[in-house]
Amino acid sequence: MNSIDYPPPSLVICPFRRYYVNRRRCKTTGISGSSFIIMDNSYHISDYDDAQDKIHQLRLFLGCNNEEDQHYCSACHNNHKSGTTYYFCNKCKDYYHKECVESPPILFSPSHPKIPLQLLYYIYVTTIYYDKECHSCGLKIKGLGYYSFTCDLWLDPVCARKREFSAINNPKRHEHMLHYFPRKASLTCDVCALDDSKYCFYSCLQ
Repeated sequence: MNSIDYPPPSLVICPFRRYYVNRRRCKTTGISGSSFIIMDNSYHISDYDDAQDKIHQLRLFLGCNNEEDQHYCSACHNNHKSGTTYYFCNKCKDYYHKECVESPPILFSPSHPKIPLQLLYYIYVTTIYYDKECHSCGLKIKGLGYYSFTCDLWLDPVCARKREFSAINNPKRHEHMLHYFPRKASLTCDVCALDDSKYCFYSCLQ
């Protein structure tokens, strides 16, 4: 399965409505004792109520491309320091990162290209959030997030869709920053001793 199978929809859906449809399906998964909704391919128009979706109209807000115009995203519940474009819902009165609105349910990220990432939504019932962080920017996963079940890797939607190769910070695995290392030849992992070319490699520059 490839993220190319899930291009950004011609009709963008309000993340609140998308969350509601996926929550109604009750497809959940447990990770480290916390529950997450599996965000599947919910762009199919038959899943939505035309009247409700017409109320939740999204408008692209192009005035937020610099650090001075940052908004809190109500989908991932984070405010990235790097500039990004936003959508605004005139029903919810909320801002959403463009990357969060257009996030496909399965993604092969440029920073993690060989293992698919699953889009999940963290379910919380108190103000105590799941203690996982995005391995690229370090922000907490408090709403939408991409997860690799194979590598136990978290990326928020903004970082997951960055075009440049990124670094990950996972101090429980390694004390230094690790950088994605694209390779043509087979290499042996210094942790698990595998050299399977289908897995991603990260290198410690230090």
